[in-house]
Amino acid sequence: MDASSTTNELTAADAEAVRQYLAWINNPKSVLDTDKIESLQAELEKSSDPMERLALNSELIRAQNPDGDELIRGFVTSAKRYADEHNILAQAFLDEGVPAEVLRQARLLTGRGEGGRGKGAKGSRVSRTSSEHIRETALSFKEPFTINMLRDASGGSVATIRKCLDALVEENLLTKLGPASDWSSPGRPAHQYVRV
Repeated sequence: MDASSTTNELTAADAEAVRQYLAWINNPKSVLDTDKIESLQAELEKSSDPMERLALNSELIRAQNPDGDELIRGFVTSAKRYADEHNILAQAFLDEGVPAEVLRQARLLTGRGEGGRGKGAKGSRVSRTSSEHIRETALSFKEPFTINMLRDASGGSVATIRKCLDALVEENLLTKLGPASDWSSPGRPAHQYVRV
């Protein structure tokens, strides 16, 4: 009985990890904990202690910028168990925008050639992300996004993504906003883009 309830708990956790990752690749802001953000903002507004404000602001920045690496790790850990349990094909994940490389890490795809020239579900090629897919993914963001966010969501290479973004800006479908003002990672702030 105990083992059975543990299995059910694991299945629920696996499903939630898959759900969170799929939501994030479709819209990174969709996984924000708005209650936590509002609570932190309220605490920050009330606080006058500079050290407390520093800690609260750091926590708020983290809450406003979900960690994609953590969501990917959760998906990679859970996706195979979830897919096996629910008879989900790798191609279905690909159709939802999960990059082939992430599916390989999750052991849902086995292709391994140079440059990832493996075959996916039903023999379909999964290694190359089309420019059209990158463009569609870029235009699906409702909030400003960076090249890395688009790379994580589309699975495309940075070089191909840059070409697609330049074309979309030239076609007046996207606007390049410049460096992100709330950048908290090391290095120069990433440039953001937004749909027109």
